Amino acid sequence: MPMGRLAGFIFRHKITAVIVLGIAGIAGVMAWRSRASDSGTAVTVSVGRGRVVEEVSVTGKAQAAEAVDLAFESGGKVATVRVKVGDRVSAGAIISELASGDLAANIRRANASIVSAQADVSHYAAIVESEKVKLAELERGPRPEEVRIAESAVASAITALDDAREALVKTQEKADHSLAVLYESVDEVIHEAYSKASEALDKQVAPLFTGVPGNERLSFIVNSQQTEFDATVRKSAADRTLSDININISGLGSDEASRDAALLRAKSGLVSLRSFFDFLGSAVENSSLSASDRQTYSGYIASARTLNDSAISLLTGRQQDISEQRVDNLQTVQSAETAVNAAERALETKRRELELKQAGSSAEEVAAQRARLKQAEANLASARARIAQAAADRDGAQANYAKTVLRSPIAALVTKVDLEVGEIVPPNQTGVVLMSEAQYEIEAFVPEADIAKVAFGQTARVTLDAYGDAVTFAAAVTHIDPAETVIEGVAAYRVELQFSDKDERVKSGLTANVDIVTQEKGDVLVLPVRAVTAKNGGQFVAVMGAGGEPVERRIETGVRSVDGLVEIVSGLAEGETVVLDR
Repeated sequence: MPMGRLAGFIFRHKITAVIVLGIAGIAGVMAWRSRASDSGTAVTVSVGRGRVVEEVSVTGKAQAAEAVDLAFESGGKVATVRVKVGDRVSAGAIISELASGDLAANIRRANASIVSAQADVSHYAAIVESEKVKLAELERGPRPEEVRIAESAVASAITALDDAREALVKTQEKADHSLAVLYESVDEVIHEAYSKASEALDKQVAPLFTGVPGNERLSFIVNSQQTEFDATVRKSAADRTLSDININISGLGSDEASRDAALLRAKSGLVSLRSFFDFLGSAVENSSLSASDRQTYSGYIASARTLNDSAISLLTGRQQDISEQRVDNLQTVQSAETAVNAAERALETKRRELELKQAGSSAEEVAAQRARLKQAEANLASARARIAQAAADRDGAQANYAKTVLRSPIAALVTKVDLEVGEIVPPNQTGVVLMSEAQYEIEAFVPEADIAKVAFGQTARVTLDAYGDAVTFAAAVTHIDPAETVIEGVAAYRVELQFSDKDERVKSGLTANVDIVTQEKGDVLVLPVRAVTAKNGGQFVAVMGAGGEPVERRIETGVRSVDGLVEIVSGLAEGETVVLDR
């Protein structure tokens, strides 16, 4: 555009935050204004919710449309390409996407942080109210009925403690009895295991030996004299092991330690018998027995192993039963002890509360309660600040995620696609070229004070001087010059917007009034801006307290409206009452 023509441009700049409120909300505002005027009391307003739209308004000229170059704002790996040359796309359609798993996770984490902070706000708000009630009670002093209630609470706590102690005694007795029952039958379990092992050694493998006890030898010929000698020695050792188990039963003590040791010794002996049976199996396999005799003897040994393993299982099972019973006893007794401790603490608390009721409140106690209330209020303010921080993190994560999605800002024809799935693309490199079907675009210049708010793809509402303000057209930002243009000594940035729809009424050269939607928020807290005062680098409001007195509170604001409303980012909750004029 020639500089003379540029000089003819008139910048029209404003930021408008439009708050959309319900009819009921407007009626409520009218009501409090009317009541305040009639009564002469302080004018107040409740914190409500609404929708906020921020706009940057400029003036430009309509001209013939050119191609729109689309590029990712951030670099990365191409995940999808959804168009090809010749496709027609609608405004807002997704053209391509970059891999964005980490960014999506950041959004989920930020949303989780918001939910967590909101829960903290609810928690601390309840604490604040509780501390306020306690402070009011201390300042007022105890009432007779409160003392009687405290005395009744102490009596109930004493009863609860007695019940808990009785339950602990019964629990301990039951635990001791359950364990004693298991230990009492240990001798029976060992005897049964001994019987199985005796049958295995004295009956099942007896045909494999000949001779007198203590000097028995194999009843078949083996290929090794050493094996024959070992068989005699190991048979004598097995007999002694079995005898020791039997002696162990007759000399079994009554205490738990003795019976644990007896189980362990018996099990160790049976494990050694298993090794003996394995030795016999190897001897049979390496003998000169016929196939038929070898099979018979192997059957004897297999039966012996089965009996011995069954005996070991009996002992192991009883050891496990005792161990599990000990664990169960420990848990149940500890639970009962915990209940007694809790009852003791509860009684001590109730007694202290009674003493406080009877003695009344000292100045130190009132001061301490005020400090606790102040701390609770600080915790609440901190939780509200975390909501704002988490919301900012979410907005940032969403903004970064949006940079990985390439959308068509207008209805257009795809004329070039220079993207492939899997390739790594740098930021701001043209990947897709579109040709507008609307035929016309708008060239406008945004002052440097507002250019940071304007971004590619933002929608806009357009009116043309030729048709007046009643006729509006839709458009979208399709290009922003990276360098400034100086017009009459003022820096500005050239911005192109394309009409979203083809319209015969649009002609080249028509003056266009453009309102670019730079930010839009729904369901946010709002207040009249005159309820907010600025001092010491912060922003403050006067919140009506429980006693009807205004209490100053620091807040954080967001979008401000030229028609007198402001977004509340943190520091206030919906429904709180704020003084309007101070």
